Amino acid sequence: MTIAIQEDAADNHRAEVLADVRRAIEAVEAARDNPAGRDRALRDLHTVKGAVGFLGLSELAGALHELEGVMGRGGDGLDVAHRVSEARRLLDSESDTGPPAATGLAGEGAFTQCLWWAERMIGQISTSLGKEAELSITGGDLRIDNKSRAALTRALQHLVRNAIVHGIETPDRRSALGKPRCGAIAIAVHRTGGLLTVEVSDDGAGLPDELSARVFQPGVSGAADVSLYAGRGIGLDVALSEVASLGGRVEARSTPGLGACFTIIVQEPTGP
Repeated sequence: MTIAIQEDAADNHRAEVLADVRRAIEAVEAARDNPAGRDRALRDLHTVKGAVGFLGLSELAGALHELEGVMGRGGDGLDVAHRVSEARRLLDSESDTGPPAATGLAGEGAFTQCLWWAERMIGQISTSLGKEAELSITGGDLRIDNKSRAALTRALQHLVRNAIVHGIETPDRRSALGKPRCGAIAIAVHRTGGLLTVEVSDDGAGLPDELSARVFQPGVSGAADVSLYAGRGIGLDVALSEVASLGGRVEARSTPGLGACFTIIVQEPTGP
């Protein structure tokens, strides 16, 4: 199923992402005087960097990537301060040009409100990495409470990015393996017995055996080099943290050479 990007959802999500960026920058500044908050600040930066990138705000994404790199290398205070200043300048310029976020989180909406960005993200990263992938979605018309939407959106962004960056092979590699040149990424949403289950699967390389047991641990990455999309070992552990904030869990299963599937399981709210 192809999702038509809804303008109101896109505009509201853009404003929410920029608000998350502001909070992440504030966390970086606070971490300069509180080293204990450094890891959390790095995780926040990694999350918002990816969200900013697929919104097409490449200059701001690049500035956040540079700030993340300086923080990760333990750069000195002046270097961090310079990167923070540049990121804040770019953020302020983008905040001045976009619509405000919708107020209030009461009520519910279709689960597709968590997914309008998915095709854009897959297309953008695929083009950058020389890959091809198609997205299919089932169950997207199920309703979800808006209080859960933000956390699930952030978790799904990490899982979808992981599928295209680490899972799907290049077209030539897939051909050599006897697979279709274009990879497949699927999102399936189910509701059973008070549980909301969301599966993100791909028909790519699967997880290497040495990573399967450690895939949700901070610092674990399947990428050889650091890039805008991967390499810092921050991503799947953040997805797990977002789902855990809703009282849920994430399960992973993989068949090397055939693909991987990550399943989000969340107990649905029982009251208003």
